[in-house]
Amino acid sequence: MKLAVFATLLAVPAAWGPSKFVPVDTILVDSDGLPSGASSLLESHVSRYNARTAKGGMCVKSSSKVGCSAGKTTAKVSFEMKNSASKGGFEVRSSDLDHVVSAGDESGALQGFLAWIRQVRWSAKETQVPTDWTASHSSDKELWGLRGHQYSSAPHAQMFRTMDEMKDYTLDQAVFGTNQIEMAHISTSSSSYDHLVEFSSAMKDTGMNASLWISADKAAAFDLDKLFKDMKQLDSIFMPGGDGGTLDIKAATAARKSCRKYHPGCTMWISLQELSADDMDSIIKDLQTSTWKDNIDGIVFGPHVRVPLTQFVKMIPEGFPIRQYPDICHIAGAQFALNFLSHVWAFTHQRQAVAPSPEFMDSIVRQRANGSTPTIGVGAYSEGVGDDWNKAVWSGVAFQPYRSVKNIVADYARYYFGADLEETAAGLILGLEQNWIGDPAENKEITKTFALAQKLEKDGKDVLEKSWRLQALVKRAYNDVYQQRRYVCGLESVAGAMSALQRTWSADHRLDEAEKSLEHDCVDKTMSSYKSRVLDLASAINKTLGAEVLQTQDKMLNIQLIDEPVSDVPFLLDQVKSIKKLKSDDDKDKAIAKLTGWTDPGKDGFYAALASVPQSPNLVLPVSLESDPARYINPTISGDRYHSSHWISSQRSVFELYDSSVVVRFEGLKSSAKYKLRVGWGGGSGEVQLSANKKSILQKYMSATSSTKEYSVPQSETKGGTLELECQQKPGVGGSGRSCYISEMWLTVESEESVIV
Repeated sequence: MKLAVFATLLAVPAAWGPSKFVPVDTILVDSDGLPSGASSLLESHVSRYNARTAKGGMCVKSSSKVGCSAGKTTAKVSFEMKNSASKGGFEVRSSDLDHVVSAGDESGALQGFLAWIRQVRWSAKETQVPTDWTASHSSDKELWGLRGHQYSSAPHAQMFRTMDEMKDYTLDQAVFGTNQIEMAHISTSSSSYDHLVEFSSAMKDTGMNASLWISADKAAAFDLDKLFKDMKQLDSIFMPGGDGGTLDIKAATAARKSCRKYHPGCTMWISLQELSADDMDSIIKDLQTSTWKDNIDGIVFGPHVRVPLTQFVKMIPEGFPIRQYPDICHIAGAQFALNFLSHVWAFTHQRQAVAPSPEFMDSIVRQRANGSTPTIGVGAYSEGVGDDWNKAVWSGVAFQPYRSVKNIVADYARYYFGADLEETAAGLILGLEQNWIGDPAENKEITKTFALAQKLEKDGKDVLEKSWRLQALVKRAYNDVYQQRRYVCGLESVAGAMSALQRTWSADHRLDEAEKSLEHDCVDKTMSSYKSRVLDLASAINKTLGAEVLQTQDKMLNIQLIDEPVSDVPFLLDQVKSIKKLKSDDDKDKAIAKLTGWTDPGKDGFYAALASVPQSPNLVLPVSLESDPARYINPTISGDRYHSSHWISSQRSVFELYDSSVVVRFEGLKSSAKYKLRVGWGGGSGEVQLSANKKSILQKYMSATSSTKEYSVPQSETKGGTLELECQQKPGVGGSGRSCYISEMWLTVESEESVIV
């Protein structure tokens, strides 16, 4: 199954970049035409280019600077400032070896140069620059003006091991349209003060807006007046109201006042996260009072807001701009959890992983374009740089929505890995997304993607040795094929064991044969080599970047989960060994029947594993997955930890958010039958209610629990042949909003004997 890109009102051409290139050995960038403040930033980007590429060869020259010399074939880049040009806009004209960037201001000039530098085709052999190419950009084409990402002050105060590494990464972000960095999860240690001052200086040096995510209690631990005075630049403060913080208007007012004393344009932003309906209504009323109007500059929409963005923007009073705060770094149990992610990937990666999702992220960005959801932009939540590819998509698509996501992915591959590897690396990024869609056992994309990774190893050995980005992508491809083979082998072992247990042999014979099947070693020599390569690449990442920088919440880079069970083999093996210890054949026969009949609902009955992949036909999705990426309407899958005491189908649940519901439909029921419903509840919080066909209440509101319960279904609800079951939590709740965790359902005919007990 391929991921469909959600249709938008925006026309996205297949390509945007140049089609003709000429080889050069030197690139001279003339900074004389630039505003004086932009020259040092231009030099930073040129230095970054030379350090990142194989051949370098780019130099900034001006009338006051000597040292640049032309080569045999030299490309020349110059700037011209036009008052008539739009603010932030630019035009790039490339003809033969001459390249001109026209712009109306410093921002447009630099963005035009970065747009040009993305098209440069560098490799170990030669450098090629575009020719016969003209491209333009106007800021009114952007989806939004603010395109930001977060850095975490853990495990290192600046997230990176060194300040230079942070600056380099920040310059790279600017190349793809990012213009704000927000430091989050700030420590209250004595050294944190100095690091925040350094962060501010680094943002000024790299041309970024600087923002702080700081909770009210953390703010109280600082001498904010001294801190803000010493920071060279601070453009905004985000004080979360929930999910790491508590709304505190006094703290926000004091912080804003202090910030504006030294940074007059500093703005204060708050979020309305984890609030109940009543509390949200109360805060929205407060926003209309002078105390809040005069001290809060904008509202942040992020995870754990109880209504979708389309509704949220209508609720906020006029005069308050809205900033998005999307979670783009987690694959499960998150705002944008991957759609129907198989347990294979959930168990072996849990929440944080290298998971390029260009098409999924592109779909979300375009849905949140400034039409039905007007916002000033994005400051995306992040934990490390393992979502680097997603950052590029969020910034790149918002900055240039007239470009296709594949166009942006190609830019990414060319910019970081070079022209020789561009096509293969872009295919790898797109392929890794397809790897995690659908049933891993049936997914043929995994082997295709793996072939691309192996080609990159062969063709890009020198780049792979130095690039943590390429190391992370290739590592994922190896791990994917390793897990797929483990899973397929596990399925075969389970199938062999279940077949043996259902034979007519004696109980002991059946159990012995099942045990043999389950004890088969799935890891052969080839698979061992794949695992070793994963471990080697993890070690390489730790050297080139730092494992703790790539994934700040999983510093082992998922290695501790590489052999986590992905099939029912451990559970079945434990069960078989336990049954063998029973004394009588009769007890063994009964236990075997119970084990093998777990999913059997009996004659005219129904069974549904609601969190199965592919999606259970009984689980109702009110709207398409593409139109509801944050799952405010559709249910979400939960369960990323394996437990050997249960079937996997019992460990994975679906759940709903806030005032939505989980709906399960059974069709083809016998009109004359009296049915009994058995529900595997998966825990959670709050109180939940279960109803049939929106009429009969099978269970009144009760505290959510991890248990299995049975309910008698009124025949009046089944005689029509269809039964629709709906689980809802009490309306108006706050917190994470997650409830109605359900793993499995059995609908059995009451008069018929069943092995399900």
